[in-house]
Amino acid sequence: MQRIMIMGSSGSGKSTLARQLGEITNIPAFYMDGLRFTSNRAEIPKDEFRAKQTEIVAKESWIFEGNSLGTMAQRMDRADTVVFIDYNRFFCIYRVIKRRVQIKKKPRLEMPYDWTDKVEWEFIKWIWNYPKRTRPKIIEAMHIAEVQFFHLKTRKQVREFVEMMREMHP
Repeated sequence: MQRIMIMGSSGSGKSTLARQLGEITNIPAFYMDGLRFTSNRAEIPKDEFRAKQTEIVAKESWIFEGNSLGTMAQRMDRADTVVFIDYNRFFCIYRVIKRRVQIKKKPRLEMPYDWTDKVEWEFIKWIWNYPKRTRPKIIEAMHIAEVQFFHLKTRKQVREFVEMMREMHP
């Protein structure tokens, strides 16, 4: 495993898993939202975002965390492994709210330096609609792609996956 995609709803733990895998494997982790958003919460132009992603995907090894469906094929073409964290939406919403309460005004490591999380209604709706809007497209891509695919549906499965990676990279 040299080029790993991690996908899943907001609040599923993609960033945490990417950090863990980076530490275990010594493969650099890249975070979709950290690449796509500026410090003032604005999205960078799509062509600039694609150029950043193209540069990363061309590398020999990477862990790429995030869901951008518009650029998923580009990552998938180079990935050798995809990890899909597929928790239910209630759990993901709970985790997003919990994260916001726990970190308060501290920035998240994978986000621009002065980013603070906001739990807004639009964000909650995005998570709520993820199973119908985004999940089917990811599942469909998994059936087509020629990659090693891990479909993790529980926290126990995620812990077991991390432990398997630790055993592979002592």
